[in-house]
Amino acid sequence: MNMPSERVFVERRLQIVEKRLKEVSEYEIDADGHLHLCYRNVPTRDYALVREENLLKKLLQQVSEKDIVKALKSWRKSLGKKLHEHREYYRPMQEEYDRWYRLPFPTRIEIPEPPHPPELEITDYKGMIWFIDDTLLKVLDDLNDRLQKWMEH
Repeated sequence: MNMPSERVFVERRLQIVEKRLKEVSEYEIDADGHLHLCYRNVPTRDYALVREENLLKKLLQQVSEKDIVKALKSWRKSLGKKLHEHREYYRPMQEEYDRWYRLPFPTRIEIPEPPHPPELEITDYKGMIWFIDDTLLKVLDDLNDRLQKWMEH
């Protein structure tokens, strides 16, 4: 019996993600009576799918067959640690922003908005910029879970 291929999983998952990103959910008729396709607009879902698509492409381009599980786990651990350190470093700034944001609206508009902590950006060795946040970590976790199930069958 053949062992399931990590690379085949990544290729198939990429096809599914690309198809879902192109799905049409409904049609819209403009003022002139022309029919237009409306794509699903669920920002967090689409955002996660775009990020998953980028991760899958990165895996196909940079990781060999037997190292995909190891790469996913390594990236998750490394990026999770960097995000934690980033948040700890900017905790005072975040707390100040949160205090301001919890103020009642009439009061808040009279007080200047404090700076918001910057997002964590990492540039990989190919020059691609990655925004590291909970969404990306969840995508990594989901990919790892799906791959583990794939490998069990």
